[in-house]
Amino acid sequence: MKSETFDQKTLTHGLKNFGYSTAEAIADIIDNSIEANAKNIEILFWEGTPAPWIAVIDDGDGMSKVELENAIKIKKKQNTNSNSIKLSKFGFGLKTASFSQCAKINIITKKNNQTNLKVLKSNLKTEDADLISIFKKFKYIEKKFNERCARSGTIIIWENLDDNITGKNINTHRPHAIFY
Repeated sequence: MKSETFDQKTLTHGLKNFGYSTAEAIADIIDNSIEANAKNIEILFWEGTPAPWIAVIDDGDGMSKVELENAIKIKKKQNTNSNSIKLSKFGFGLKTASFSQCAKINIITKKNNQTNLKVLKSNLKTEDADLISIFKKFKYIEKKFNERCARSGTIIIWENLDDNITGKNINTHRPHAIFY
């Protein structure tokens, strides 16, 4: 008999309904930036595309390919580095904060002159993507990436935003007003 550790639909629903407000979810992403030694953090809400998106951009340490793979996993072990106090302790923040607000996360990160990219859907499946297609889809991001992440840094883009952010559930055509 095969034993599963979690049911995919239940996990996805749980991540989506973790109880974050939009402000709390963004604060969790900013905590990650602070932990990565970011000196500058920028939050963008963009509605100049068919679907609005939110990005958090920092000039922190960035992530290697291995670090990025670890960042998108649901971890089993607690981060117990007792030498320093870490804001990110259990490794859920990026996923729970993001999926409480959107259905897809685009992560672009640069470390040691190496750029890495992952696109993660709320069912925790990765999606094939390349940097050119991401920059084409989110035109303003390429400029910001080159400015803010010249040496290192990370951009988290929330795509397929929930109705509570876009204002769709209250019939507004001004999602930026809802966000701000």
